[in-house]
Amino acid sequence: MEDNQQRDETRNSVTWWDNFDDSIPDDSFYFLWVSSKFNGNFQEQLTSTHNRTGINGGAINVEQLLIGAAKVSKGQLDISTLPSYMDNKEIIW
Repeated sequence: MEDNQQRDETRNSVTWWDNFDDSIPDDSFYFLWVSSKFNGNFQEQLTSTHNRTGINGGAINVEQLLIGAAKVSKGQLDISTLPSYMDNKEIIW
């Protein structure tokens, strides 16, 4: 996240952020943790990541990721609403 914010080639010479379209506003980037399962104090870690970077995001397990993808493909979930789920919590459809 910090690499995307700073976009400093000295910090990261890969410059992967160049692949983002210039039309994406700076406040339209989010983080998403993906895992088979979340346990422990991951909620505190989500909050900490948000507090450190100022970026909203979330966590999603693989089952929920597939459910969300199916909902999008069936037209049951509009992709334009996805940013509203980036509220620094685990995403459960």
